[in-house]
Amino acid sequence: MPRRAMTDAAKQEKSNAILDKAATMFLQYDYDKIRMSDIAKEMGISNGILFVYFKSKETLFFMLLLREYNARFSRLILRLQNTDISTVDKILRSSF
Repeated sequence: MPRRAMTDAAKQEKSNAILDKAATMFLQYDYDKIRMSDIAKEMGISNGILFVYFKSKETLFFMLLLREYNARFSRLILRLQNTDISTVDKILRSSF
């Protein structure tokens, strides 16, 4: 049985692990087919613990979206920092 997350870092790690597992499941199955209990079972945790981290499936899915948007936005910023975009023409011709 997994150990309980006690520190903030451990709680964040557990939250990320749940999001990772849920992301995999959402890629494999339709959103409507997945229940929170399915995610808890895959994680080897109780339903109650899962609901401590995410109050609903909608909240969990929204957090997945935010995480993905944040990652994509960060990659876009890195690409923009390495691209000359001093004019509109250069932006339109850039291959980022």
